[in-house]
Amino acid sequence: MNILLIAACLFSVACAGHYGGQGGQSTAYRHQDDHGNYDFKYDIKDGYGNVNGRQEKGGYHGVVGSYYLGEIDGRHRSVQYQADKLGFRASVKTNEPGTKSSEPAFAPYHSDFGNSIPSGAIHAAHSGYHGY
Repeated sequence: MNILLIAACLFSVACAGHYGGQGGQSTAYRHQDDHGNYDFKYDIKDGYGNVNGRQEKGGYHGVVGSYYLGEIDGRHRSVQYQADKLGFRASVKTNEPGTKSSEPAFAPYHSDFGNSIPSGAIHAAHSGYHGY
C-alpha cells in the first residue's frame, strides 16, 4: 500500500507538470528539523480543473498523513493514513465507479459510488485541506 501511495503521488506530480501550460497552479510547503521530524504539503490544480494534494508529518515516532484526488467529472478519493509502532493503517473515502464499502486488509473503504458531486465542489472541498 505504501508503494502504491508513493507511485500515485509521483504520477500526480508528473501529470501536474504536463498540464502546467494549461493554466494549472500549485502550492507546496516543507520543513524538517535537526531531530528527524518533518512535515510537507502540496496542492495541485491542473489546467483542466482536476485537483490532488498530499500532506504528511512524521519522525521517529511514526507518520500521519493524507492525500486526495479529485477529477473534473466528479470522481474523488481521499485517504488518511498513519504508520507507527502499531503498523500501517489507512482509511479511504471515494465515489469511484466499481468500488463498494468494505474493510480489505483492515483498511476501511467508504464508497459513495453513484453519488456524484459537482466538479467545482471537489476543489472547494479540498482547498486548505487539513486531513489530520
